[in-house]
Amino acid sequence: MDGSQKNEKPDAEAGAEQSSGSNARKETPVGKATMAIMIPTTLAASVLVGVFVGNWLDTKFGTGPWLMILFIVMGSVAGIRQTKQILKRIEDSEK
Repeated sequence: MDGSQKNEKPDAEAGAEQSSGSNARKETPVGKATMAIMIPTTLAASVLVGVFVGNWLDTKFGTGPWLMILFIVMGSVAGIRQTKQILKRIEDSEK
């Protein structure tokens, strides 16, 4: 037996390791709860980043509330897109 054959695993063990990948974590109640907590966190964070960046740019350029409004809208759109992706991952893990 040479050194490369020592680390080989039987096919049954290799298949079990592959099935216990990232999809297995999502199927647990804790994994689903974690993904569900990500939704409001993502929405709030994206809007808050838009508020702070827009406010900073408005202060820097003296443009009033316009850049803040623009960045709030952009942050909201980004948050909604990310939420759709999270919901898709939850839905895919249930299949």
